[in-house]
Amino acid sequence: MQENAMSQSISGTPVAWPAWLSGRRTFLKGAVAGSVGLSAAALFGCRGGDGNKPSAASTTGSAGGKPVEAKAKLLNEDLLALNDPNLLYPYIAPEPDLAPKTGGTYKFGWLYDIASMDPSTASSVTSSGIPNAVGDRLIEYVNGPRQDPNKMELTPSIAKSWEISPDGLTYTFSLVNNAKFHNKPPVNGRPFTAEDVRLVLQRYATVGVVKGNYSGVSSMTAVNATTFQVKLQAPRPDFLNPLASRESVLYAMELVDGGQMAKATDVIGTGAFILQEAIRGDHVKLTANPGYWNGRPYVDGQEWRMIPDQTARLAAFRTGQIDACDPIVTTAKEADALRATNPSVVITYTPVVSGATPSNYNLKNPKFQDVRVRRALSMAYDRQRHSSLFNDGTGAQGLQALPWIFLFDKLPGAADAGGPWFRYDPAEAKKLLQAAGQENLSFELLRSTTYTSDSQLAFLLESWKAIGVNANGKTVDNTAWNSQWQTGTYPDAVAGGINTAAYTTDGYYKDQVATGGGLNRINLSDPEIDVWAKQQTSELDPKARRQILRKIWDRMGDQAYRLEGNGGRAFNASQPWLRRRPLPGPFCSVCIPAAGMYIHKVWLDK
Repeated sequence: MQENAMSQSISGTPVAWPAWLSGRRTFLKGAVAGSVGLSAAALFGCRGGDGNKPSAASTTGSAGGKPVEAKAKLLNEDLLALNDPNLLYPYIAPEPDLAPKTGGTYKFGWLYDIASMDPSTASSVTSSGIPNAVGDRLIEYVNGPRQDPNKMELTPSIAKSWEISPDGLTYTFSLVNNAKFHNKPPVNGRPFTAEDVRLVLQRYATVGVVKGNYSGVSSMTAVNATTFQVKLQAPRPDFLNPLASRESVLYAMELVDGGQMAKATDVIGTGAFILQEAIRGDHVKLTANPGYWNGRPYVDGQEWRMIPDQTARLAAFRTGQIDACDPIVTTAKEADALRATNPSVVITYTPVVSGATPSNYNLKNPKFQDVRVRRALSMAYDRQRHSSLFNDGTGAQGLQALPWIFLFDKLPGAADAGGPWFRYDPAEAKKLLQAAGQENLSFELLRSTTYTSDSQLAFLLESWKAIGVNANGKTVDNTAWNSQWQTGTYPDAVAGGINTAAYTTDGYYKDQVATGGGLNRINLSDPEIDVWAKQQTSELDPKARRQILRKIWDRMGDQAYRLEGNGGRAFNASQPWLRRRPLPGPFCSVCIPAAGMYIHKVWLDK
């Protein structure tokens, strides 16, 4: 594929966009940037082979004639520099460069259950989990040992390469020519073509929960059997991101037409595993696809065991019944206890990419429209003490809920993380309330135990009580809480307020903060932010876009539109024999939607 000086063309090698993948206009093609003595195959895991050599510790001769043990090669030695030596656990575990073994069944302890097998119905693992285990996405996010947990890097998948026109309006994808759907009725192993891509993506664009990903698309065309093209109405630097996510998995449309996906009886894709059995409330079984276009998986199959209870998942993990699972430890104390009983367990952190929101305000309510009130509520909140009580003292203290990875190269320090109103200063908070005439402020705080524990709620209420604010906690069930939070119809404020899942710059810096934005749950309406949100969405120059994002970041911090707290680190645990395990990316739609995504190169070292 030829490229002119201003086009983007990606083929074969994963591409890391600086700080964020959005809108990069140049790239290194076939380069091994930043590698430490590793070949391109070992660094990036080329398709069509594992790219690895047997490299457990070996012996070599020495000057004295005695054998010397050589250091074992790693697949990710250079990435280990991202680990923080001051933390209790690493972000990245060393992955030995060993010859993969074949056979065995990958067993996963699943927190969830099956709602559907149609990923267009919900942005949830309960609907997208199985489709992503059996299907491919047009492109992928880098995953496994070569995954930088602070980034989202794109790599080819069933589209072996892609090109973006100089004006950013045309995306052309070149597909592999050997992909087939699974050899089972009603498709019986028929060839996969660009028309299949068009039909599925056109369906996503017209029905279901992710049609916003395709807003601004003027046409989708199957140019020929292996070429798929999308034309946009305006430049959109985030356009590629959703195509690599769990919400864009490809499948055979015959099972939509036949109703099997909606009934959760079957779904067929082109992926490395074939659905064998799915029993609600019990288990899912998949078998390896012997005709997978990208090479047969190393494991013979997958088994997901539905274990909604965390204690039961932990027990199954401790006794080796499962290889990996949804969360079983949430604190350093729990992680240490697991390591005490299972010394070889692999435990890693998920890095902090954004802060939490202990509370969100309904900004339509006059009580929260004076910036002095919002700043006072922020300064009454002791983030350092909160970190000690609830985050093992290891979380990022005072960090905005807007993800920092879109505009900073590394976790920002205190000066940039939040702003002057993040400091703990109850005396100044009282003065601000007095100046605003709100010395006796009171309001209702809607709370769900799913997102805010009793102790967290007590901490929040006591913080505000200390400056004379009477917040009345009202506990409702999770369904009632979500119905008000998701629609922005809660009367005063909510405790918690989940940072609604997104995986693009627009998802946070436009949809969450622009007037009328689809994810704007706090009814924020700020004319300055609206202008910047619109500007950044089509800005193709990464540096210029960052500068606009920084304006939004600073404005959100200065205006204290929501109570932003600390960023906590989540834990991941897997068995020591699980090799090339996939890890969660910065956002939930990026990597593991369930047990079955990115298992093609996983193998069991036992």
